[in-house]
Amino acid sequence: MGAPVNAEIIQIVSDSQEQDRGKVIEIGSVVTVQFPDYRDGEPGETSRLLLVDTPVVDPKAVGLLFVETPIGRAILGKQAGDVVRVDLSDKGMSYDLEIIVVR
Repeated sequence: MGAPVNAEIIQIVSDSQEQDRGKVIEIGSVVTVQFPDYRDGEPGETSRLLLVDTPVVDPKAVGLLFVETPIGRAILGKQAGDVVRVDLSDKGMSYDLEIIVVR
């Protein structure tokens, strides 16, 4: 009896992920992204961010991402499952960022 219950749970998770896949990132979206681990190239830390359209001056504001930052520009209009290139041309580098969840 344990196997069918597990199969149903897996299906529910799968359906939820499919629903997230169609959502496009816009101002006000809460996005979970995964940064690369620079030491070994493996997946690194994940962060949950709220995309906002005005810069935040409060240094204590955690989890807010201004749309005009390199990451904000890279993820705007994308969907969960997309891998985007974040361009830091002023620092002479770029990196790939994976979008995990869009809400």
